[in-house]
Amino acid sequence: MPRWPPPEHVALAQANRCSEEMRLLTRRLINAQESERRAIARQLHDQLGQTLTVARLLVESTLAQIEDRDVSAMLREAMAALESGLKETRTLTGNLRPPMLDDLGVVPTLRWLVDRSTTGTGIAVILDLPGEPGPLISEVDVAIYRIAQEAIDNALQHGAPKRLKLRLRRRSTLVTLSVEDDGCGFDAIHVLAGLVPFGRSGLLGARERAESLGGGVRVRSQPGRGTVVRAILPRTPPERHPVLHPS
Repeated sequence: MPRWPPPEHVALAQANRCSEEMRLLTRRLINAQESERRAIARQLHDQLGQTLTVARLLVESTLAQIEDRDVSAMLREAMAALESGLKETRTLTGNLRPPMLDDLGVVPTLRWLVDRSTTGTGIAVILDLPGEPGPLISEVDVAIYRIAQEAIDNALQHGAPKRLKLRLRRRSTLVTLSVEDDGCGFDAIHVLAGLVPFGRSGLLGARERAESLGGGVRVRSQPGRGTVVRAILPRTPPERHPVLHPS
């Protein structure tokens, strides 16, 4: 007579299989979203951005030849509107997917992200980043950028920090990222358990993104004691990979 595995073993195997299938499904969904973001960002940058730039140059050229004060005033208003449109287009493009992420790679894009996010805030910034060999962008690089983006946005929107530190390390098989701030902190256990409906829920998305690649995100924070977001990811995640848990 064949010996069947105990029911609890069968249930555990089914649960593990469902969990792995869910990770793979999440990974495919995230990749599809990134592809759509890339396409929209490129259209905004290459089409709408260029159209607004050409229009601004035409108005500027016309303004230089007009002596009528009323017409000049209207043209200056048009210039201001075009400048505002260009600024909003660049902001939208950066939020969707900055073109430099694909063109230059993740390290220059992280520098740009921190500079854009903290300029004029008075926050002291410490960057500890490796040299960038080239724009060999991968889904792991995209995940690193998105996790850093979420951690920085979370710190600036809710933490009121005076200091922000971002550190990236690449080893032979792993990539680790840490974003640390000295802000007001929060109850990380409740947030990552999904018990907070609004505000910091983006950290849950960061964790799901990392886990879909076989990695993990750990958030260490307490009210009044700042926040540390630490992610660890495999450099080349296979189709099936055990989840890594940051220490």
